[in-house]
Amino acid sequence: MREVILKRGGEGKVTHACMTGCVIQCSNAFADENGELLAAPVEFETIGLCGSNLEIASLDGIARINRLCNDYGMDTIETGATLGVMMEAAEMEVLPDGIDRDDLPRFGDVESALKALRQVPEGTTIGNLVGGGVVSAGKALGVKHIPAVKGQAMSAYDPRVVKGTAVTYATSPQGADHTAGLTVFFPIDHRDPNLAVKFSRIAQIQRAAYDALDLCAFNTSATGQRPDVVLAMLRKVYNVELPDNYLDILGRKVIDLELAFNRAAGLSAEDDRIPEYFKTNPLTEVVPTVFDVPDAELDGIWAS
Repeated sequence: MREVILKRGGEGKVTHACMTGCVIQCSNAFADENGELLAAPVEFETIGLCGSNLEIASLDGIARINRLCNDYGMDTIETGATLGVMMEAAEMEVLPDGIDRDDLPRFGDVESALKALRQVPEGTTIGNLVGGGVVSAGKALGVKHIPAVKGQAMSAYDPRVVKGTAVTYATSPQGADHTAGLTVFFPIDHRDPNLAVKFSRIAQIQRAAYDALDLCAFNTSATGQRPDVVLAMLRKVYNVELPDNYLDILGRKVIDLELAFNRAAGLSAEDDRIPEYFKTNPLTEVVPTVFDVPDAELDGIWAS
């Protein structure tokens, strides 16, 4: 993508700040062949869910989907997952009454994905399926594989490989959100189920604290292993005394409040689960792997 942006020039930018003062500048702007802005930014999750997840390899095609999602105010993770289950439905032998196979998007077909997405503001049957999200669409179409937890679509980290993040999907109060506790940065074997709960818990508490402090998650690359730097900043700016483990205390307090909300809303341990097919369908034939963290360990993540 960087090479394409640089080659096309114009309004394309390989990096820029989403807000004044940011030194990370993780955002970008993707231009079309004429150098005119097509979408900004085209992010990793968008490429994963609206690209490879749909068997779409064209960056221009992904950016066009991205642009419509931006225009409609739709999340690209949820939209990509939803289009994916609709594409799976298109390959099923029997479809629910009222669904025309020719109206469904197809794997690898950018135009069919765009056609379905454009119907969201029109309120058609297909548009309502796309706009309703992955769980609603999957259930309406009778699809077996619905990649979601607590109604929220999974991001581009497969639960069978990055098992710590899969635990976050299952046990995060808000559902399958990688930003609630992404574990890929830890130098561990991410396929080892014995490490998954431990590192998910660490990541979830840290991310909850950063969110509460309104700190960008990308700061963790610099301060994740140095909580003393963040503490020194807080103590100096606000002139307060804080314990050395303040970030852990804050993060856990946030999570406990969210868990209490979920319990009051009727959610239980049964909602802290990964879809069953991730436990039975191996990801690859070369090195077969499934999600195999025991339910008892998921249930105990916030026990202490």
